[in-house]
Amino acid sequence: MSALPFPAALTEVTSTSANLLPTALRILGALKSEPTPMPAAVGAVLDYVRSPKSQALAATRASIFEKNKRRHELKARYWAVSLWSLVGGLGLSTVALLLHT
Repeated sequence: MSALPFPAALTEVTSTSANLLPTALRILGALKSEPTPMPAAVGAVLDYVRSPKSQALAATRASIFEKNKRRHELKARYWAVSLWSLVGGLGLSTVALLLHT
């Protein structure tokens, strides 16, 4: 295992990044330790993610997002029109109140 420049890394920590010091120390500690074996639960999740069934599900979701893109763009346009109508109505009602008082 090669020697890592721990003192040089610690001198780079400034007063503005002092809140990152505990995280940096944990990372340095992890670099000094030996690698740990992967837990069985993590391995099972990775096997599921790489399975053809989950890849087909992800492809189906992606195609549905592509089909819904136009619908969401229309909703955003309608929302913008509604917002500007509300602003215009508020302005006109303010003018009406000022004229009639």
